[in-house]
Amino acid sequence: MSGASSGMRNDRWRGLGSGVRRAWGESHMTQSLLILFVLLCSWASTFAQRPPARVVTARVERARGAESRRFIGSVRPVRSVVLGSPVAEMVVEYLAEAGRPVKAGQPLARLRTTRLEIRLQEAQGELARRKAVLAELEAGSRPEEIAEGKALVAAAKAEEAYREWLLEQTRLRVARGAAPEEDQHLAAFNAASAHAARLQNEARLALLVEGPRKEVIEQARREVQIQESVIRGLTDDLERHVIRAPFDGYVTQEHTEEGAWLSLGAPVATLAAVGVMEVVAPVPEDQVHLASPGTTATVTFEALPGRTFDGKVFAVNPAGDPLARTFDVMIRLDNPILDDRPTILAGMTSRIAFRGAEDAEGFVVPKDALVLGGPAKLVYVVDAAKKPAIVRAVSVEVSSAVGSRVLVRGALRVGQAVVVEGNERLRPGQAVQVIETRKNDGAPKPSEGR
Repeated sequence: MSGASSGMRNDRWRGLGSGVRRAWGESHMTQSLLILFVLLCSWASTFAQRPPARVVTARVERARGAESRRFIGSVRPVRSVVLGSPVAEMVVEYLAEAGRPVKAGQPLARLRTTRLEIRLQEAQGELARRKAVLAELEAGSRPEEIAEGKALVAAAKAEEAYREWLLEQTRLRVARGAAPEEDQHLAAFNAASAHAARLQNEARLALLVEGPRKEVIEQARREVQIQESVIRGLTDDLERHVIRAPFDGYVTQEHTEEGAWLSLGAPVATLAAVGVMEVVAPVPEDQVHLASPGTTATVTFEALPGRTFDGKVFAVNPAGDPLARTFDVMIRLDNPILDDRPTILAGMTSRIAFRGAEDAEGFVVPKDALVLGGPAKLVYVVDAAKKPAIVRAVSVEVSSAVGSRVLVRGALRVGQAVVVEGNERLRPGQAVQVIETRKNDGAPKPSEGR
């Protein structure tokens, strides 16, 4: 009996403990929910009481076709050359001046030529001697020489006749025994010598009448030609010692000075032709199709405000930048020269717009309107219909940069106000106060909502 009574008491105590625990759990959850509700109300009240963020805005504009295809380029001369020394020699006169215009053939530097000039004088003297020999051969024998030859022949004939007569007389004396036989042999020798002398003089006379052989004259002509070639080589060597401008242009850099020793190939001056300039612009791969050879391009320069130049696409480099995914497009345009000064200078920054393609779709906003911190690029659009005005985030896709502005695509409308200052800490739905509205070109104008 007592055991049964004890068990009943234990069951009652266990039931009571379970009930207390359930009551405590429900009470604790209720308190947590109440605390969370109070915090939310406090946060909402604080946010509602926060003053509107002060922001600067700009208007969304429709992208124009030419503007949507505008790229940054650099200027260089179509033709530029570093002139090198063709010989190893000392500079005796340096005429190049950086920035000065020069004409084709104008001397830029002169090198020492003393030894060449001496060799040239020697060669010219030898040429004169060879020409005189040739002239003598071509002129043939003079009349006086022929007359002299004839006289020698006549004298030889007379001598031969006399020797023949003496031989005949000696034979008669030997036959009578009045002279020894040796006298006859001597007389015969003298007669034969006289005969040979006559033949020799007659042959000489024939040569004088005929003149020099054609082969001898041709040989003399060749000797003259060889010496003329030697002189031409020396003259060319002398000319090579004068470094001249190969074309009209401007000296852009000096590399030496008077008195300096130049080795073979050492730079003397840099010359550039600036009548036609080349603008090189890296174009993204998704837009390079707009710049085929022959396409018209409008080029402007930051250093020449208000001026526009038309050019043509000359070539597109088929080898692109593997990192930037761009391809160099070369545009050539005429460069006006005013008072010996080119209008477009090498190294200027240019902006190129290609024409002839369809207008691109999109909007233009200032670069400062982009919020880049999150996973997507955003702009904050001001909804002025709300009181106070609030902002909403619009995701955009950036197509290209146009100076201080960017071409974007997204759920925008022309004329909408986007935040360009104060957008770093904005949140969607946050109240704002527009303190200034700027033109889309970056120039400020008074705000209508101040």
